[in-house]
Amino acid sequence: EEEWRLQLAWARVHRRRGKLRAALGALAEAQDHIDRSRGVLGAETDRHAAMRRKSSELLVRLLLDHGLERQALCVARVARARGLSGLPLIPEGARGPLLALEHTRAELFEDYKWYDPRDIPIDRRLKLDAERHSLDLPEPPAPIECDQLPATTPGEASLLYFHDRDGFIGFAWDAEGHIIAQRLHRWPAARPPRSRGDVLISPFARVLEGATRLRVLTPAAMGEVSFADLSWRGRPLGDRFAVVHALDLPAVPTQVRHEGTAALVFSDPNKALLGRYHVLTKLLDQWRAKLEARALRVTFETGPSVTSVVDVLQGTRGVDLAILYGFGAVAPSYYEPRPTRAEQHEPDLNGFGVGADVLTRVDILLEAGLVPRRVVLAHCDSAVVDAYGVSGAIGLAQTYVQAGAEWTLGTIGPLSPELMEAMVEAFLEALPREASVDDAAKALQIAKHELHDQGFSDIEQLRLWAP
Repeated sequence: EEEWRLQLAWARVHRRRGKLRAALGALAEAQDHIDRSRGVLGAETDRHAAMRRKSSELLVRLLLDHGLERQALCVARVARARGLSGLPLIPEGARGPLLALEHTRAELFEDYKWYDPRDIPIDRRLKLDAERHSLDLPEPPAPIECDQLPATTPGEASLLYFHDRDGFIGFAWDAEGHIIAQRLHRWPAARPPRSRGDVLISPFARVLEGATRLRVLTPAAMGEVSFADLSWRGRPLGDRFAVVHALDLPAVPTQVRHEGTAALVFSDPNKALLGRYHVLTKLLDQWRAKLEARALRVTFETGPSVTSVVDVLQGTRGVDLAILYGFGAVAPSYYEPRPTRAEQHEPDLNGFGVGADVLTRVDILLEAGLVPRRVVLAHCDSAVVDAYGVSGAIGLAQTYVQAGAEWTLGTIGPLSPELMEAMVEAFLEALPREASVDDAAKALQIAKHELHDQGFSDIEQLRLWAP
């Protein structure tokens, strides 16, 4: 790590002197040190991820200094994609031991309120990494190249906010090849929500002109910002564009499709909604009727019971639309790819909580190419993101997209049962049968307006995710 720091320091010196080639050489040497360290440990650790991120930040600044906006955008997108895809697929046989190890890691790291992994004693980090390596888990995926990332389609504009020291660098680009890079030196979190659009959107107005869809690639620090609800030029962005939060990862090929089918899943393992079962039973009947009116035959349905993860994953494979409703979700902690309750050392693998406490990223990623075509996750915290941005842990909504779904609707916080039910009702009413990403974004915006008129708050916590 010291050699890496030395080369990073040399890269900064060369940057100040305006020597692009020498700075790039020093950064390449720094990258080699990370790769050699990874080879010695036999695994890509979170510390490696943090080091790569810091190198990428410097490389982006260096390229922008010399007017190389296209190359800087490529580096920023690849760095972000690498973080999001850092969790490899876990084979079935390694799942149990991995759970125990990850829980040990979580207990250790819970004692450290940190952003920089160096705050954890090196001997403890190495011990855990060695234990993980002994599980003989698969290697991380091959490095992602720029040309593997989704191409911008006609009528589409993309925004990427790349973390840079105490601020961000914003990138905007379109299908015609126009690129704008703008430094946002201060994150406007303290600003009134109405004024955030001027800071986050206005610098990129030239690229947005004429677009009909807006893909937003945000860091964890902006996780609470609902771009569809940002006011810009007197109107919410969602009324101007089909706004989607994008993963910007290589597409996963579909392996199974059951045209004209749907799935309805309701699970409440904690009996939190026990007093509403009679109401919910009628609601499920209404949702089924709405689906059937769109020629979507419900082929898998569960009532208010404890349903196994395996049954749900298999029952929803390849359906056109899956609606997963329930409560009991726990927001993922920093290092756990299989988050657990504080009082429960291992998730209940026989239960299905429609939440991050039971259904996990690993479960869904194992179904890559087999997941539903479109997904509605009507439960709390289904689209939360890793607050630290190192490990790449992301919520279930994003994971369904990563596994091959065309789009997924989720939430970033706790919502009342009444709002969740009204959201599904209004969204289904506005959603056409063959709902593209744009159709889903427009349907969500219509549903949010209707929910607002009904007096509901917190509707800005709804998110639509796409590739």
